[in-house]
Amino acid sequence: MKINILLLSLFLPLLAAAQKKFTIEGSIGLPDSTTISLITQGDKPVLIQKTKVKNGRFYLSGNYQEVIMANLLVFFEGGMMTRTIYLEDGVIHVKAGKKLSEAIVTAGPLNKEWDAWQQQHGQDLKKMNIAEVTSYVQQHPASPVSLDLLIYYWGSRHSLYPLLKDLDVSIRQLERAKKYSQYVESELALSPGGMAPDFTVQDPGGNSWKLSDFRGKYVLIDFWASWCKPCRAAIPELTKVYNKYRDKGFTILGVSIDKKASDWINAVETDKVPWKQGSDLQGEQGEVARLYRVSYVPLLYLLDPEGRIIGGNDFEKVLADRLGN
Repeated sequence: MKINILLLSLFLPLLAAAQKKFTIEGSIGLPDSTTISLITQGDKPVLIQKTKVKNGRFYLSGNYQEVIMANLLVFFEGGMMTRTIYLEDGVIHVKAGKKLSEAIVTAGPLNKEWDAWQQQHGQDLKKMNIAEVTSYVQQHPASPVSLDLLIYYWGSRHSLYPLLKDLDVSIRQLERAKKYSQYVESELALSPGGMAPDFTVQDPGGNSWKLSDFRGKYVLIDFWASWCKPCRAAIPELTKVYNKYRDKGFTILGVSIDKKASDWINAVETDKVPWKQGSDLQGEQGEVARLYRVSYVPLLYLLDPEGRIIGGNDFEKVLADRLGN
């Protein structure tokens, strides 16, 4: 079991700089005073604007910096309804009955393109087919829709990332394209074969140590926290591995994402953890946690003596192959 503490990074920029204007005029078969929200698409949606239905109609308008995908959203008892649109120049007409998700959108070329994709492939971005996405991107390199299909493909973002270079320069220069590239590149750096980034933390006694201090050994970095039950439940098994291989050039480095030193130190002492411990006591927003994209704990990285990442949750098998049983 893993405890999620940080969702994937948001790729879409906030609508800060007023360069272009969007207008949404809608009709809907919902009661007056129903709230209609407009939010950015993504794992961490940002509210752009909201309004209320009046006489079966609603209006939204505002400024945007670059063309982005957004969602119209209505909450109701037991759930919510959404309709994905693109914010683009001109008036976006939305005609809905009681189901916002089935609304007919009449707007510019980008919304027409997006609706054509949905009619052919469905509205659920989580169910996109990698072959269909690949084909579409290759045939539409100058379309923001192609970029967003790459960003929101629910499978491995790594598998489609090479297609980014095939998009037109104008698309690759969009802010969310740059953030998508940065996100994937940072993840690839933490994949097997990549060099583990160096870092400095302090042990419970206040003494600093660096990851690079342990070059020449196989190192298992164990990101954990005192409040993480699965982390602490794993300590007995990790201790067996530690005792088995520590005389063969292996060690474990525990890196806590706790914020309170007392919680961290008490957990180390209570569980009698025998290996090196360190923390910056900055939680999941600390420099080390961000460097290693710690989105859940426990999180494990196994390094070879040169500091290259060679494993994770499969560390026992890798150690057995490298150091013997």
